[in-house]
Amino acid sequence: MSNNISERWYRTRRRNVDEKIEEGKLLSDKRKEYVSPLKNYVLSITPIAFKEDNRYWAYTVGKVYKKLKNKTGELVCTIFRNSEKFPFAFFEGQEDGHDYLIGGEDYQGQTVIQLDTKERYDFIGEKAKREMEFCWQKFHQSPNNKILAVEGHARNKPTEMAEYRSIRFFKFEDILALPYEELGNRISFHYDEAIGWEDDSHFLVSVIEDRRKDDLKRVKDLTKKERMKCLEDNNFGRRNIVYRVPISGGEEDIKEVYSEWLPT
Repeated sequence: MSNNISERWYRTRRRNVDEKIEEGKLLSDKRKEYVSPLKNYVLSITPIAFKEDNRYWAYTVGKVYKKLKNKTGELVCTIFRNSEKFPFAFFEGQEDGHDYLIGGEDYQGQTVIQLDTKERYDFIGEKAKREMEFCWQKFHQSPNNKILAVEGHARNKPTEMAEYRSIRFFKFEDILALPYEELGNRISFHYDEAIGWEDDSHFLVSVIEDRRKDDLKRVKDLTKKERMKCLEDNNFGRRNIVYRVPISGGEEDIKEVYSEWLPT
């Protein structure tokens, strides 16, 4: 997959972003700071407000500093992002001996920074030109550190407004080498919460479903006649179901591992 970071269409788009950031107002009172898990770094995220089409919008600037005992140390990197949201994750003490931050300069792209060396790589896929690229939002590293599960969303068509949520799995060994190789199957069915890894090959998600009280069957799987009677008798409730999803395998391999009634 080729990197579009130097393509004319992206450079034009990026200049427009840079102009808005340069002309916008830095909202220092809205700044938030996040300390890395091993307390080696601090990420400072600050919104930048600008006006367009008689509305106010916001981009963000993220700055990573080395963390000293009682103060902020050297600036490591700066990321200007074209979104009010700034998803990120620290990965410290990896098997290669380095520390990393993963985020995205562009909301449809990825930015990875090797924090201890300041080496940086930005990636933009071709689908970003049509507003169809998978937008990364949350990150879950597998117990063996070799796979990265990423929650995100994408449009199926350029003209669609709806964005479809999914979880995708990527090989996570040569961390600077974007784009990452996608592994296994995507979790593209509706889920309410990504719980995390059960082991190196199974991921847990929770789904809130309507279930019949007598036998816990899903209401949507009942026949029309059964469903009508179930609803008329109020013989159903909302149940939180935890599913174990293999990263490789079919729908028949997805198993229910736990469930509980939700209070009414």
